Amino acid sequence: MTLALSLAAAGKGDLLSHLIVVDMAPTRLPIDKRMSEYVTAMETINSMPRGMIKTLADADRALTSFEPDASIRQFLLTNLVLPSHSRIHSSHHQEKARYLLPLDLLGESISSLEEFPYDYSILERPVWDGPTCVIAGRQSEYRVLDHVDACKAFFPRTSFHALDTGHWVQTERPREFMKIVVEFLKSN
Repeated sequence: MTLALSLAAAGKGDLLSHLIVVDMAPTRLPIDKRMSEYVTAMETINSMPRGMIKTLADADRALTSFEPDASIRQFLLTNLVLPSHSRIHSSHHQEKARYLLPLDLLGESISSLEEFPYDYSILERPVWDGPTCVIAGRQSEYRVLDHVDACKAFFPRTSFHALDTGHWVQTERPREFMKIVVEFLKSN
């Protein structure tokens, strides 16, 4: 959202053709403390000695103490690279399981994720007028649908969709999520 609005403010809004927003609103919202715990969990896996994590099942077991929900653990595992000996074809040797994410930077930046640089109540705000799709989780703690006015003020061509999920919309309802995304992209 910030990128789209920053491009619009710079007169370069046409560099972006579509915007898909997943369970976030263009406003200041407190970030759940679990986000920092997820970074800690991933750092824990990165710091494990070679040989401790050989498979996704090993990593999933290690994450269980941090997160009981299997769908969230599966999402956290999407950026994990396993040791090369556990993959059939490897072009480079990977000593141990490791997250591809810059976890130090992510950990330092969690509090910044609460920030949103624009205020929708100010008339001289940037507006991105491209097709925008907001997909919200009905049970999400972020309550995105409470911020429809802010979304419409910044992104007047917004379509809203709500799925029966928490915050992890794409993980909890992947088929429904993909259907919304594909239909949005095809129709715009």
